[in-house]
Amino acid sequence: MEYYRNIKFPTTFEYSSDSEDSHIPFEFYSEVFPRSKRIDLFLGYFNSFTFSLLSESFAEFIYKGGEIRIVTNHFYSATDYDNLVEEPDEYKDYSKAEEIVGNLKKLQKTLDARGQLFFDCLKFLKKQGRLRLQPVLFGKQSMNHHKKMLFFDGRETILTQGSMNFTPAGVAKNGESFQVEVPWNGGVSKSRISKQVEHFDKVFSKKHTSYKYLNITQLERVIDDIGNEKDLKDLLFDAIECSTNEEYSQKIRTLKTKQAQKFQLMINKIESEPRFPFPQGPREYQKKAFENWKKNNSTGIFAMATGTGKTVTALNCILEGYRRTGKYKFIVLVPTRALVEQWEKEIKVKFNFQEIISVRSKYFYQEIEYDEPDENSCILLTYATFKGQKFQEAFKRFSHKDSLTLIADEAHNMGSKGFLRIIDSLEPVKKRIGLSATPSRYFDDYGEQQVYTFFNIKIEDNNPDFTYSFSISEAINAKPEPFLCPYTYRIKFVELEKDELNEYKEYTRQLARHIDGKGKLMMSIEVEKILKLRKDIIKKARNKKFALLEIIDEIGPKNFKYSFVYVPEGKEIDYSENDLDWDNLDQQDLNIISDYTLTVNERYKNEIPIRHFTGQTRDRQSILKDFETGKTDSLFAMKCLDEGVDIPRTEIAIFCSSTGNPRQYVQRRGRVLRLHKEKENALIYDMIVIPVIDFTSKEREFNCEKGLIEGEVRRLIEFALDSQNLDEILSDRKLLSIADHYGINLNDYLK
Repeated sequence: MEYYRNIKFPTTFEYSSDSEDSHIPFEFYSEVFPRSKRIDLFLGYFNSFTFSLLSESFAEFIYKGGEIRIVTNHFYSATDYDNLVEEPDEYKDYSKAEEIVGNLKKLQKTLDARGQLFFDCLKFLKKQGRLRLQPVLFGKQSMNHHKKMLFFDGRETILTQGSMNFTPAGVAKNGESFQVEVPWNGGVSKSRISKQVEHFDKVFSKKHTSYKYLNITQLERVIDDIGNEKDLKDLLFDAIECSTNEEYSQKIRTLKTKQAQKFQLMINKIESEPRFPFPQGPREYQKKAFENWKKNNSTGIFAMATGTGKTVTALNCILEGYRRTGKYKFIVLVPTRALVEQWEKEIKVKFNFQEIISVRSKYFYQEIEYDEPDENSCILLTYATFKGQKFQEAFKRFSHKDSLTLIADEAHNMGSKGFLRIIDSLEPVKKRIGLSATPSRYFDDYGEQQVYTFFNIKIEDNNPDFTYSFSISEAINAKPEPFLCPYTYRIKFVELEKDELNEYKEYTRQLARHIDGKGKLMMSIEVEKILKLRKDIIKKARNKKFALLEIIDEIGPKNFKYSFVYVPEGKEIDYSENDLDWDNLDQQDLNIISDYTLTVNERYKNEIPIRHFTGQTRDRQSILKDFETGKTDSLFAMKCLDEGVDIPRTEIAIFCSSTGNPRQYVQRRGRVLRLHKEKENALIYDMIVIPVIDFTSKEREFNCEKGLIEGEVRRLIEFALDSQNLDEILSDRKLLSIADHYGINLNDYLK
């Protein structure tokens, strides 16, 4: 960062409009404004259009977060009075102004144009407390003639005193001058600066008894074209006409040209430099996540609920590293190709990291086959591609893996058997960020432990100590604004038909033979096969289709808009083995989703516009646009939308899938809880198939079944805990009957 000491001040530290050596006031402001963090103006007269004359310098000052305080007399131009002094009767939406203030190029053009957006930006700064005005009178005088300015660059304060007003005429036209006091010129200058800092603070805080502090009714508007005193009109005019003094005009033009060239170089640098995507910067929790990650030796897992900004939080860690070193080099692993597209937008468009080698790139392998990527680079690919032989061979040739940072999205995928075979190839990569709303692995303690070990997560009292956690409850109840919307949770119990129940019982008897002395199921290839066959009965229970019709009737066909229906799928996908998420449906899957769609269409005579959203869907963006605009009422989804795809307009979600995998439920719940300006809350229907089997309490089958039922009830209660209707769920007769049958105490899951 440049400071005031880097400025080449005139040897006399004096600036004058008739200076022969070009040290004119315009030059001073052009140099000082961009370096300032705070500016205090103690003025006789002030005109906001001065900011337009100094558009490049003032734009840079504002863009960098600068604050300005102004003490003035009671005279204001009509435009300043109407736009900056008089408070609007109604709250205005300054979202456009906020976006402009955060964009240096747009801000400079807006200041230069001096239109309505110019004032919107100044009003936005005023609302933020970054532009503050305090009109005063000194004693019984009608005017305050002070002309002092204090500038602070974060380290030192400098002072100007003289005859110049902060008006267009004062900056560019009038024959006036001022002296600059800088602290490195000795004790006298330091003393003068200190005295004026103390004086300004006392006046601005309304503690100086010699001043009268004015309110809006005590201010006067100066209407330029009608005029008041001639000198007042000259001071407050809105346009600059420098042509009357050709010699002075040439000085201004030369400096403006030089300033514009310097400004363009800055714009070029900003446009090519990584940045945080939002003007207000990282939120406090994102800063906390970064600090925790650094304390954990730049390793860890961010266990953050879907919709709370995991991607932005992780990329902010990369950005912080870049700001410290001027370099970035990282690799991002994601489960699906759809997420490759989504991450690429976040990395390139939002954060402006330009050097990306993506699996979607036509020349991807050619770019990494012969040489390691440049110093500034991001490699973005799926887990399956990373573990593939071709990439692994290229990765072995990387000579500086220790300079890489790994971001593993949906990091639980790293615990799969397939990925664990090659996880050692990532050992040289010491900086690691794992992201997941559900880091645990369902029925895979070993894989889960390996993931925690890789990311340096300690286990305390059987609970992982994640580097940063942000639960759904915290996201819904966050202040001042939530990150997720509240939701109502409804259970739809589904019964198996007689033949399905008999088949289910038989598989349960077979599983009972594999229970050890401690009552735990001993896993084996045979047991996994039986579990899968039994799970398929639950997933494909025929009565689910009719339960869906009951739900639509309860909601009302005309109200069944912006809805997702998660239909049952044939088999679950291991994304560490297969990332072809548009090519993973077999004929059985297609038959299931078509059957569900046909059932609904026949019942409601095609009056509910439905589209499929599956792994094979090619025109995804078109379908999502139709869904967003209401052209399509419902999306019937299969094997997608589980991890990472954002569709915030969703208001209703119906889970027909019954996979038994709690992670899938959490991911799917996250899809419907995204915030949207036209959505106040969400509605979730959960189809629960719990076969109540009349085994005696002494039978091994009963104990085997109870463990599985407990898992399903636990998930159900966890979903209900964050809902708006917990009491309703806990009083559900069917749920209470099931809990009583298996001796399950629901209160155990409320702690």
